[in-house]
Amino acid sequence: MLRAMSACLAAPFPIALVQALVVANWPKDGMGVFEHPSSMFLAMYVLVYVFALVIGVPLFLVARRPRPVTVRFYALLGAAALLTPITLSLVWTALQVPLSPFVIGYNLLLFGFGGLAAGALFWRILRPDRHVVRAPAAAA
Repeated sequence: MLRAMSACLAAPFPIALVQALVVANWPKDGMGVFEHPSSMFLAMYVLVYVFALVIGVPLFLVARRPRPVTVRFYALLGAAALLTPITLSLVWTALQVPLSPFVIGYNLLLFGFGGLAAGALFWRILRPDRHVVRAPAAAA
């Protein structure tokens, strides 16, 4: 149980750290949360938690039979959980106002690789491959 809680707490760290470093090195004056790296770090943590609860948990519940325990499965699940809402919001925004290819590319890369990193980190801490219950061999 402690491993699962630790994995949930640590999973958003890579994407939040990257976004906070971007804000710290590329400040935009007068943009509220986008001006302060620590605020952006916390905002990204909350955003990733919301995406994980709304998209990631249902994806995991649907895809768990049979339950793969590989890092690839968890990384792809994390990427899907973060890319789905961002892609939908980018499409919705692009229908309302024109978006630059930089904005689209940056968001897709940030949330795509951030989801991969979050899923892989979650797997690394939780290590579900060590907790697989194997069925006893049937007597012939």
